[in-house]
Amino acid sequence: MKKSTICKSKKADFLSFMQNQIQEKKMRNKIKTSANYQSSLRSFTHFLQTKGYCRSVSFESITELIASYETYLQHERGITKNSSSFYIRTLHAAYKKGIAMLNLKLRDPFGNVYTGVDKTRKRAVNIDVIIKLMQYKKLNKSMEFSRDTFVFCFFAQGMPFIDFAKLKMQNGRLSYYRSKTGRLLSVKVDRIMRTIINKYASPQSDFLFPVMKTTEFRQSVYDSALRTYNLNLKKLSELLGEKATLTSYVPRHS
Repeated sequence: MKKSTICKSKKADFLSFMQNQIQEKKMRNKIKTSANYQSSLRSFTHFLQTKGYCRSVSFESITELIASYETYLQHERGITKNSSSFYIRTLHAAYKKGIAMLNLKLRDPFGNVYTGVDKTRKRAVNIDVIIKLMQYKKLNKSMEFSRDTFVFCFFAQGMPFIDFAKLKMQNGRLSYYRSKTGRLLSVKVDRIMRTIINKYASPQSDFLFPVMKTTEFRQSVYDSALRTYNLNLKKLSELLGEKATLTSYVPRHS
């Protein structure tokens, strides 16, 4: 199916249906499910924008899009197989509910994409690695910022990088909603975190750290920053000579 065909379709819009489901689940106080739907819809919408599709996609069009979306997640965004499965499972649940409610006679297009959950090895490092990383001095500015980001996220109870990028500070504490779950978290700022904040915080920016370098969150800017972050962490792993590999997931598991 061509992009123009998808955009011009006047059939039931899948994205609008998902947005309605998000509002319905909020009204029924299903906050976690609503957050999951919102996260998956945001990811899928960004995929459509990145690939030049419009923001109106019929249920029939999902058949032609879902395999490409999986490839985009795993090979272009570089997220794990389980994270990809999380997004796709949520889309699948919305799709099945939609075709039932709208009485659409469509085959299930999710049979050829991964929707399982693999057991994964915990990606963690011990405190000795963290200390060694903190003491490493011979770094350029980009790698130094990635090192400080990793350390900050570790001490901030394993803060995910996307939440680090969006972070703002209120009354001496870090209060933020986790992007993945929508859960409100509050973290006390310790001495090490305060040192890193003072090193990078700018009163001219709406964000605490210079990840966005824009006045608002932009997915494309974030994606580029995440790639740089993981690339620098790979280089840091090699410099430290540690068996454990540093990635953006490691602070949370550690």
